[in-house]
Amino acid sequence: MSNQLRRISSGLPESNGYLYIEANGGLNQQRTSICNAVSVAGYLNATLVIPHFHFHSIWRDPSKFGDIYDEEFFVKSLANDVRVVDKIPDYIMERFDYNMSNVYNFRIKAWSSISYYRDTVLPKLLEEK
Repeated sequence: MSNQLRRISSGLPESNGYLYIEANGGLNQQRTSICNAVSVAGYLNATLVIPHFHFHSIWRDPSKFGDIYDEEFFVKSLANDVRVVDKIPDYIMERFDYNMSNVYNFRIKAWSSISYYRDTVLPKLLEEK
């Protein structure tokens, strides 16, 4: 049995932590951010939290992920590759006084190398797990 089939039949390995993104810009930039987040979550074996969109003063669009995308389909279509949840679990948020501004935040530069994610982001994910 191939590694991929074995992984599908036995489920995903234990998650290395939670990846929370805030997508900003117009719809196309948000879509790109979501695609990138799925790829990074898969690479880091992280659980992806349903993305949140910034309310942008220019676009004036208060839409949430579920207003634009079929959330259930998104989660199901990724089920064999990336865990997806709708929020960071309470046991983690409790450590940060339920305040997202207290959660460690990476400012990822555009076109960051894969080694940046492996050498910088992954260790922090594992530390905060």
